[in-house]
Amino acid sequence: MSATTMEEKITAKILVVDDRVENLFAMERILAQVDCEVYKARSGNEALSLTLRNDFALILLDVNMPEMDGFELAELLQGNDLTCHIPIIFVTAINKEDRSVFKGYVSGAVDYLLKPVDTDILLSKVKVFLDLNRKKIELEATKARLDREIEQRKAKEAELLHSKLMLEEFVVRLKQASDTDGLTLVANRRCFDETLDKEYLRAKRSNYLSPGASSLSLILLDVDYFKKFNDRYGHLEGDHCLQQVAKTLAEAVGRPGDLVARYGGEEFVIVLPETPGKDALAVAERLRLAIESLGMPHERSDVRPYVTISLGVAAILPSEETSARSLIEAADQALYLAKSGGRNRVHASFKETAES
Repeated sequence: MSATTMEEKITAKILVVDDRVENLFAMERILAQVDCEVYKARSGNEALSLTLRNDFALILLDVNMPEMDGFELAELLQGNDLTCHIPIIFVTAINKEDRSVFKGYVSGAVDYLLKPVDTDILLSKVKVFLDLNRKKIELEATKARLDREIEQRKAKEAELLHSKLMLEEFVVRLKQASDTDGLTLVANRRCFDETLDKEYLRAKRSNYLSPGASSLSLILLDVDYFKKFNDRYGHLEGDHCLQQVAKTLAEAVGRPGDLVARYGGEEFVIVLPETPGKDALAVAERLRLAIESLGMPHERSDVRPYVTISLGVAAILPSEETSARSLIEAADQALYLAKSGGRNRVHASFKETAES
């Protein structure tokens, strides 16, 4: 189906310009044999007025007219951006050998018809221009449709891009939410397990390529006498205490690659990639002092009258003989020794080849 049948059908318009009424009606009778709408003008000025209000497929223009002849009118039409595309056929009694024919072509005519007009020749020429006009309209309709489709596609692509970005943002937020402890806003146990496994494998690969190149350290810590804190101050204050401890730990650790996570209850864990034991020990002591400096009251503590923590530090060089689980067990054993040794202190357990 063509573009013109898909869109609203438009009847082609033809303008006949002649100062003699009988010629106008004669042309109108002939043109009734083709599918077109005929407009008539008896002067150049009337023709100009009609062309500014209508899009004509063809103008049949008499040369000899008073006031403004066909040549002058053709030049005016050709010089106007709104009408310069309209084909003009001169209808004249001038002999084709006359030099004025050349003037007609210069003025913008596409063809000549000699009077008296031969009906068959006139209709054959008119049909050519009507067919050209129909194809032009079809092309314009097709272009308009394609332009609309392109704009719709662009709008759809923009909408899809926006939806994609929103979805990606939602996925990131969902991942962050699934990795975050709801109370303390540090990483949760699940995130810790994933991170430790990832960092362990990374360090293991690094040591395979270059033995002894990458240590992995872990700090496991516990808020001292936290049950007594809850009994004395209540669970709301206990939650606030854990939030302050988590915030202080996250700020004190420092490096972007390190992970602070809530291990469970009042226990926290810190993963320190590419960190030897002696450096992890220094980090643990910095954390102990940072919590102590908060000065949060803890009247029932058997260590200090304020909140303190006990920390266990473990470090290994991951290899075929070690495991991530063994690192956790070593840190847990070191924490047990720190607590049994009086609390508010750091105890270390190193399994690096360079340390004992």
